[in-house]
Amino acid sequence: MTEKPDTTPARAWFMQIAGVGFFAGLVLVVDWAVRHTGLPLPAPVVAMALLVLGLGLQKRVPRTLDAGAGLLFRIFPLLFIPPLVALVAVGDILLRQWLVLLFAVTASTFIGLAVTALLFRAFRKTGGRA
Repeated sequence: MTEKPDTTPARAWFMQIAGVGFFAGLVLVVDWAVRHTGLPLPAPVVAMALLVLGLGLQKRVPRTLDAGAGLLFRIFPLLFIPPLVALVAVGDILLRQWLVLLFAVTASTFIGLAVTALLFRAFRKTGGRA
């Protein structure tokens, strides 16, 4: 007889909070390291690269990180509120530079979509293996 994993609401909540805590802690530690080494890269980019490297070497996503990522995806729309409030503060720049901003956002969106599609095709051909 195999044991079922504990999936009580309290356990699920703890897993989510621990996963989000891991992500936040990773970014904070990497931010500290980047500031003290003078590495000319944004700390979140370095943290993401380390996360991808670690998960790639492990070849699986731990349940805690999966739960934390699920929580972050559910609250993702809330993360747009501070940047939208900041846009109100720089409204005059938006009005003067709207064409440049429109081009930059449109171009970066299409580039992101193209890269995503190419990666999807590559992984689909290899069966999901890198």
